Amino acid sequence: MPAYDPTTWVEGVTPLGPVNMNKIEAGIAAALPKDGSVPMTGKLTAPSYAVVDNRNDATTPASYAKGIQYSFKLLATIGLSGIATGTYCVVIGGRGWSDDSGGRAFEIALTDSGMYRRDGTTAGGWGPWAKLWTDTEIESLLMVPAVMPVPGEEPEQVVAPNGLPAIEFRDGPTRSVTFNWRAPASMIAWPHFTFSAENSAGGNFRTRLTYRINGGALVDLGESAWSAPSAPYEAVVNPWKTSQVAAGDIVTFVFSRLGAAGTDVNPGKLYLYTARMRRG
Repeated sequence: MPAYDPTTWVEGVTPLGPVNMNKIEAGIAAALPKDGSVPMTGKLTAPSYAVVDNRNDATTPASYAKGIQYSFKLLATIGLSGIATGTYCVVIGGRGWSDDSGGRAFEIALTDSGMYRRDGTTAGGWGPWAKLWTDTEIESLLMVPAVMPVPGEEPEQVVAPNGLPAIEFRDGPTRSVTFNWRAPASMIAWPHFTFSAENSAGGNFRTRLTYRINGGALVDLGESAWSAPSAPYEAVVNPWKTSQVAAGDIVTFVFSRLGAAGTDVNPGKLYLYTARMRRG
């Protein structure tokens, strides 16, 4: 009997001819289609998945068909520079079907400043990146007054006529409320201060927003006159886009409802519902 040769013998079995492993693997692949039409009843174990280093290759929704891919990317390659922090990320991308008829393709980028998601179609391309917020980050967006209003004094915490909790500014002289906010690591994504308010009597009213960073110089964003009392007012704090605010900085905002003037044709009570930071 000839010596054992793994290319031509299966241990314990005398072959009738050479065993061609390439043909066996090709036969198995042909017999087991990859479209999910053959159910799997055994146990699948996958201790890890390979991440492909294609850092310089941009993707489109057409890059994915009936599967999921793991890629190592430069933020600049996929349009996340200036949105996420760091240089590199891991991208998980995929699509359930081979074209737009089966739904949109998606990508999730795991970056130094959190997870970002986008989706799109072959016909229309990718939509914008949007951050997936954690509970902690969401809590940091909504601000509460640094000094809670005293009952019976103005401004006062009340339940507005619509049933929502609010800070009430009555008619008369200028009144203010102060908010403190700590900037998280991904501050670059939130250049807007936004408040939601309503004038009980309708008509115009005026507001002013100022802020200080770590107790520094006062930045006055000026006055704004409201003409649509149900629409939120947004003040864009442009210096933040130049990294003036660092992680951990304390930003003190002062929101003022200005006293009656010519622009306030019907001042009424102002109900301030929320004050928050919002991505620009």
